[in-house]
Amino acid sequence: MPAIISVSRRTDVPAFYTPWLIQRVKEGFAQVRQPYTGEIFNVSLKPEDVTNFVFWTRNPASITNHLNFLDSLGYRYYFHVTLVGYPREIETNTPTLEFALDAFKRLSERVGSTRVIWRYDPIVLSSATPEDFHVRVFERIAAELSGFTKRCYFSFVEVYRKTARNLSVATNDHGIEFFAADVEAKIRLISKLAEIASSRRIEMSTCCDPFHEGTSLEGFVTKAECVSNLHTGADDGPPRSPSRKDCNCVKSYDIGAYDTCIFGCRYCYATTSEAKARENFRIHDPASPILKT
Repeated sequence: MPAIISVSRRTDVPAFYTPWLIQRVKEGFAQVRQPYTGEIFNVSLKPEDVTNFVFWTRNPASITNHLNFLDSLGYRYYFHVTLVGYPREIETNTPTLEFALDAFKRLSERVGSTRVIWRYDPIVLSSATPEDFHVRVFERIAAELSGFTKRCYFSFVEVYRKTARNLSVATNDHGIEFFAADVEAKIRLISKLAEIASSRRIEMSTCCDPFHEGTSLEGFVTKAECVSNLHTGADDGPPRSPSRKDCNCVKSYDIGAYDTCIFGCRYCYATTSEAKARENFRIHDPASPILKT
């Protein structure tokens, strides 16, 4: 059966591994290592076997140059593009906000505003990024993206073991204190962000965290479906396959690999350390059927 292909929640393929992806498309398959068992299996990337691609990225500039090729083969796709504008102490190697906004707009002009979702994700509350920081930066981004997207997906950071270790680097090196957001704090902040988004005709959706249910935000904030079937109206689409509690995604196959993104985000759940990711990036073979050997 045709499958949705996620590219990728484990790394930023469009930013760093577009040549590999295009070669995989040309050869019609990719190999993926199961993260927990180490088993390697093939995923077909033939057009007839792909329902749609879901691209996750902070920098779509490279892959935008290959969309004509994907279109010529009949692929369907949409994008999640993350724009949060955090300081370098928290995001060490991400594109500047100005560059990212320009790349987002160019992509939107190419594929249409309904196929580019803005991710303000994750929301990290800290001494360097308090509530007023988020209101100020979100307002700037929303103003820039008005007309270039219809939806903003957001979530509050979840501190996994890898996340805690990476955040501690920012604390030890720069003295940044990180705060957990309780329900009241979430409602207070998202109420302000949702008002800004609404004024720009952008719909706010929460990824996995149903904090808004039964509150004043219910009806203004919807539940995100980050991975979905683009064949609208199909009754026999893929089933729900949550990746974590309260996830609303449908089943997909992810062809990425952990510990390969070199953006250096301190809140990242997919990277053990920046040094490890850089080494995997260094030895990456664009001709290999698997992203990380």
